[in-house]
Amino acid sequence: IAKSLDAAGSAPSLAEPQPAPLLNRAVDWPAQLQPAFLASNGESLAALSRAHRGATLPVAHAGAAEAFILQGIEELGELVGASWGHEALMLVTASGAVAECPGFHSGGMWRCRQVGAKLSFGNLKAAAVARVAGTVQLRAAVVLDDDDSILLLESSEHGAEWLPAGEVHAPMALGQAPHLSMSASAEELVVSTADGAVTRRAIVGEDAPKRLAAPPPHMAAAATTWHGACALGGGGRVARLAT
Repeated sequence: IAKSLDAAGSAPSLAEPQPAPLLNRAVDWPAQLQPAFLASNGESLAALSRAHRGATLPVAHAGAAEAFILQGIEELGELVGASWGHEALMLVTASGAVAECPGFHSGGMWRCRQVGAKLSFGNLKAAAVARVAGTVQLRAAVVLDDDDSILLLESSEHGAEWLPAGEVHAPMALGQAPHLSMSASAEELVVSTADGAVTRRAIVGEDAPKRLAAPPPHMAAAATTWHGACALGGGGRVARLAT
């Protein structure tokens, strides 16, 4: 992994060409849902609030949002990040706990359980966790309060502890830490910032960081609050949450 990372604290050069502007899609979210994060398994898109609520939408066609409540993580704290793998939704909470929600929600509930060791930093601002493809190993990316780096970690063989795997520059915008989302294979990281920009960077391999969405024009950005983003399968497609 270390071969693919830039030096800590240095801003990466972004691969060209620059992306086209995002297309808008208005969504009527369920009552009481204040979405902050997006995650996708390629077929469905999940919007999640910090308060353990969420809704899913189909990626391929228009449809109504289906609401759900995350069950089994009530004592773990508010969410700070989410990623959706091939078999489960992966969550990280402010306490550093990692939770896995297999399958799909049913009857308005999505059952989750805590897995692995806690990310015991105490000052998490953003995080993403996914299972390494073909293994039970976990890979994590975290941003700490007052830090301009993204720390990369991997779980030990039995999941009892987290081991350092590298460090990359964390882009800041408007004084806010970025949102993080990891690909289903845990090989790529999607980094989104408060100015509307979205960048994909390889965790495995040596591909240069690539901008997937550019910040909008200044006048449009002034009336918009940008939240989390995620990849929509392959092809460089991305979903970005704004209110």
